[in-house]
Amino acid sequence: GHPSAPADGGTATWAEAPALVERARRTGHRPVVAEAELVAGDLAAAADHDAEGIRYLEDAVLSAIASGHDRVHVRAATRLVKVVGLGQSRYDEALGWARQAGAALQRVGYGGPEEAETSETMCKVLADKGDVALAQAYCVRALELAEALWGVDDPRTARALEAVGIAHFAGGQYAEAEAAFVRVEALVRRDKGEEHPDHAQITNALAGTCYYLRGAAPCVASFERAVAAAQRPSSGSAAVASTARETTSASAATKRSTSCLLYTSPSPRDRTR
Repeated sequence: GHPSAPADGGTATWAEAPALVERARRTGHRPVVAEAELVAGDLAAAADHDAEGIRYLEDAVLSAIASGHDRVHVRAATRLVKVVGLGQSRYDEALGWARQAGAALQRVGYGGPEEAETSETMCKVLADKGDVALAQAYCVRALELAEALWGVDDPRTARALEAVGIAHFAGGQYAEAEAAFVRVEALVRRDKGEEHPDHAQITNALAGTCYYLRGAAPCVASFERAVAAAQRPSSGSAAVASTARETTSASAATKRSTSCLLYTSPSPRDRTR
């Protein structure tokens, strides 16, 4: 296998990313450079620096191709699918990166964590794009792989299950979406706690799904929980917090459920309004 990226890459912050990449580049060893660029791209994307993240991830793809580092090629291309597709709704470009990821995946081999990540990402992007049937096929594969690789209670499986819920929501299958989100919420609460941003996000998704299933009145408590989660200092959920600040009552929040859904595509009902 290829040597690992610099040891501090796993704990580096976005501010440290340029120095991390520069140290890797000074080694002149392209596989290490590819891995460092991948780390930097992830750090940039996590800090909402999309332009820098895209640049580093594109560099990682090129370095991976040059050095034959297929696993980094798959991962970097897959994360470009996510940043460009989910973050910016540039679906044609995202699908181009998906084709690159798929080609590299053929060399890496199927059934491993690379295919699991690619399937999960494609599920979310296609659901966001509105290609629900194809999204759900990727979702099924992502969850199948996650459960086989890591077990049913692993945080990585929770991410795949979240993708399943997103695809169900996009297809108007709200009961199935809610069932998936309920399981995700329990796993996130157990593994990360109620102060984690991921818990604010899944609480918000549950509130919105409740609205589509039951209407406004029965979901006031769900929205109150979502607003409270969004307002926690640790939530990092700026869009939900903004919605919460603008909301003067729980019933008003309930009527705004779709704007609160941070990571789902618009409901099919919304598309016909």
